[in-house]
Amino acid sequence: MPNIRSKYLPTSIPRLPKLFLYGGDAREKIENVRWEYHHYTPHSSLNDLTPKEFVNLQFKTSKI
Repeated sequence: MPNIRSKYLPTSIPRLPKLFLYGGDAREKIENVRWEYHHYTPHSSLNDLTPKEFVNLQFKTSKI
């Protein structure tokens, strides 16, 4: 009589691809995503401008 494990679990679990080469690689990739989000993604709190566009707009209006 087969046990529950052999009945419901696959005999071999497929291996997931490596996403990161080493610990520092994970930190680098996460930092790159964070940096890109904070500099190039439009934010509703900035009237749907990117932070870079918002800063440029503030700089232009403050010089007048």
